[in-house]
Amino acid sequence: MKKLSADLLFGLKVAACIGSRMTSDVIDILSAELTAAFTGTTLADILHKLAQKGFLTKHVCSRKTECCATSSGSGRFEFVHDKIQEAAYEFMSRQEQRLNHIRFGLALYPQAVNNSNDELLFMAINQINFAGPESIVDGDQ
Repeated sequence: MKKLSADLLFGLKVAACIGSRMTSDVIDILSAELTAAFTGTTLADILHKLAQKGFLTKHVCSRKTECCATSSGSGRFEFVHDKIQEAAYEFMSRQEQRLNHIRFGLALYPQAVNNSNDELLFMAINQINFAGPESIVDGDQ
């Protein structure tokens, strides 16, 4: 992991914080939140590159059906092995983990509420919970 570019390493950390899999909805929302963090690319592009390097697998899905591994189309990304996710997560300091979780949770929450998406709402709340109460710095959060 130390040999990865800054963009790829950051993308790996984002994916590790989100969990074992990332849906296209989550990728789209976080791409908008993280635009400034990447140098001329998108989160989806970074995840594709990580899949090409063997860290992730790209799955194309139709709603509520089985997915099959492929390298094109919309769908989700999954870590090829739990140990890769764990290593990427442990590569971050606890402070970086907290900051990412609160940032991602707060980015996902409004979209979940606005779209009445229970799965996304659950993910947003999980992210905020993973951040812990010490991550709340503003009463409005």
